[in-house]
Amino acid sequence: LEPSASSKGGTDIVRYEATTGAKTVLVSAQNLTPPGASSSLTIDEFTLSADNQRMLVFTNSQRVWRSHTRGDYSVFDLKSAKLQKLGGDAKPSSLMFAKFSPDATRVGYVRENNIYVENLADGRVTRLTSDGAQYTINGTFDWVYEEELFCRDGWRWSPDGKYLAFMRMTEK
Repeated sequence: LEPSASSKGGTDIVRYEATTGAKTVLVSAQNLTPPGASSSLTIDEFTLSADNQRMLVFTNSQRVWRSHTRGDYSVFDLKSAKLQKLGGDAKPSSLMFAKFSPDATRVGYVRENNIYVENLADGRVTRLTSDGAQYTINGTFDWVYEEELFCRDGWRWSPDGKYLAFMRMTEK
């Protein structure tokens, strides 16, 4: 991440070639400006898909226990330069631990103690669990696991992207 040369106050995502030092702007701050917004997203973290064609961008993070693990996620398509906010009708800063499916056509995430998968082609959000509540936690851990065992993210895609494995905890 570097201050943008073309967008005042914005941040570009830059790639450096380790052997030559050559610099390439991978995603400009202008491309990270949502439609109707006057400024680009303030990026907390980003992840490239396995095929390097899409980028998962984490913004507006909020602290949960010790770490900033709840926030907003968007996907930036590097070919089409399209920015897509994830979460459907989710409240602001309510998504956690978003990950691309192995083929990068979907993104899974935890929202309000339930697990969701969003199809990037049509924006369809599918809720996979429905029992998440104050004392039932899907896909993440409580403060004891984070504090003592350094566990935060409690779900994974299968290598073929057909299944999800997740931790369910009942606290009571």
